[in-house]
Amino acid sequence: MKKILLLLWALATLPLCANTLRRTYLLESGWRAVCYPEDKARYGDSIVLDRVTLPHNFDDYYGARQLLHGNLHGTAVYDIVFSDVLPNRNPRWYRLTLEGAGSYVTVIMNGDTLCRHQPAGRVVTTLDVGRKIKVVNHLRVICEHPSHITDMPWVCGGCSSEWGFSEGSQPLGLFRPVKLEEMSGLQIAPFGIHAWSNATCDTLFVETEVINHLSKQKRKFSLQTTLTPLMGVQQKLAQQAQGFDLQPEQRTVIRQAIPCIAWPANSSVPTWRMTVCLL
Repeated sequence: MKKILLLLWALATLPLCANTLRRTYLLESGWRAVCYPEDKARYGDSIVLDRVTLPHNFDDYYGARQLLHGNLHGTAVYDIVFSDVLPNRNPRWYRLTLEGAGSYVTVIMNGDTLCRHQPAGRVVTTLDVGRKIKVVNHLRVICEHPSHITDMPWVCGGCSSEWGFSEGSQPLGLFRPVKLEEMSGLQIAPFGIHAWSNATCDTLFVETEVINHLSKQKRKFSLQTTLTPLMGVQQKLAQQAQGFDLQPEQRTVIRQAIPCIAWPANSSVPTWRMTVCLL
C-alpha cells in the first residue's frame, strides 16, 4: 500500500510537453482597480487604486478586529491593457487562468464576455479565449463578494448562521495570479489527466483528455506517456506511445494501461515523475 500511495502522490503534479512551443504571459502589474463596498457608510462609495500589482486584496483582513461582522463585502472591478503578446504565424489558441478570485467572477476580453457571475473563490478558473487576441488587448475582471453567500463555500465567518464564528479572512479581489497561455490548437485539456495504479503496482492506468481546437481537417498525433524516477538513476519504469486521429473541434479521452517494470523489493520506495507528450 505504501508504494501505491507514493506513486499516486507523484502523479498529482504532471509536467506536460507538446509538439509546439507554449508561452505563458503573467498579467501581474499595470491593473486599475475600483471597489464598490456594500457598507458605504463605513467604507465610502468607492475605493480607487490606479496602480495595482497582483496578488491583491481589497479586504485588508479587517477581521483581525474580532468584531461580529466587519469584513469588506462588495464588488471589485479590475482592468488591464496589455500588448506584449508575441505575434505567431501559426494558428494559436489562448486560455486565461485565474488562480484565485473572490468570490464570483465576470470576465470580459476585448469586449467578449468569457463568463458571467461564475463561482471562483480559492480554486483555479480556466477560460478559453480562443483566437480573440489582438495587438492591444483589454481585459476586465469583475469580482463579486457579497455578504451571506449560500451557494458556495467562499464566505467569511461573520456571515455564518452558526453561533461561535467570528470574522474570517476570505479575500475580495484578484488575490492570486492571472495568466494568459498561448498554445497549439491540439492540446491536453486543463486538469485533463487522471492516473492510478492497481494493487500490485505493476500497471499504470492513465486517462488523457485531448482537444483539437483549430484544425480544419483531421489531425494525426501520437500520445506518449513516460514514467521515470524523480531523482537518482534515470531508469524508465514504463513508456507507451499510441497513434490517434482527431476531427476538427473534437475532444476525446484516451485510455492507456501501461505495464510497469517491477521495482526491487529490497530497495527504498522512489518518487516517480510522469510525463505526457503530444507528438
